[in-house]
Amino acid sequence: MSQVIERLMDQYMVAVTSMVASKLSVEYLLLIAVYALWVVVYYVSCHLYFAKLKTKIWLTQGMMNMLPFTIVINNDLLYNAVTRWTVQ
Repeated sequence: MSQVIERLMDQYMVAVTSMVASKLSVEYLLLIAVYALWVVVYYVSCHLYFAKLKTKIWLTQGMMNMLPFTIVINNDLLYNAVTRWTVQ
């Protein structure tokens, strides 16, 4: 009788071990999928943000180019801002 119980316990342990291993592999796959989704969402949102920021920078520089050069030279703040843009 004890041999039967030992064999049943061994089969039970094998079944539980395989079930836990398969559950862990599924959980790892879900974790990787969630991380990949986060990376894609972060990349898309940053890309959209930087595209809008680039447009605003171009608009600002365009407005600065409309100012007469004598006004820029006479105003210290504008002159410093323009020289920082051109030096970089």
